[in-house]
Amino acid sequence: MKLDILSSTKPNTQVNTEALAAIFPVYGTSTLDIPAYDSEKHMYIVDQHTAQSGNRSITYVAVGRHLVVEATIGLFHCWTFMNTVRLLIPDGQRLKVVKTFEWDKSTYYDVYKLRDKITELATEYALDNIDIAGGKVTEQVNCFVSELVTDLLSQDVESQLHDNGLAILKAYCRQMKVCNDFVTSVN
Repeated sequence: MKLDILSSTKPNTQVNTEALAAIFPVYGTSTLDIPAYDSEKHMYIVDQHTAQSGNRSITYVAVGRHLVVEATIGLFHCWTFMNTVRLLIPDGQRLKVVKTFEWDKSTYYDVYKLRDKITELATEYALDNIDIAGGKVTEQVNCFVSELVTDLLSQDVESQLHDNGLAILKAYCRQMKVCNDFVTSVN
């Protein structure tokens, strides 16, 4: 059975050899520096480092309209540990870090612990700045933050880039100086 990969392309769309070479690089050249979506964690991999010992540190980003979450996870031999989480909010055309938390070096990765910590940090931030919303602490704060975090960490690759998510992801990459090829791409 022959698979026609070009049948799904739009009419009048031309793919040249140079563009395909960027997807399939020649040995000795780097692959594109773009974020990769991790469907298990519902976040983009935007950066990673490997120590001489072979341990890796991977930085993930989840993009929402009101909140961007950056989580750094360490891979040490066969264990996965949570290192840090940072909450960023849009501030004009930039993103501003509003809360940071570092786990001790022996906290195993658990998506529920991560979600709870993000919810806790976002709630702390909301309560610290409640005077902006009229100064009244209500149950609505907890509900809003809980829904915000649940939506953020349950998105798929399409919904994260919906609305202005693509612009936010590019702004994050530009500001943090990661994913340079993605930042300079046209779309």
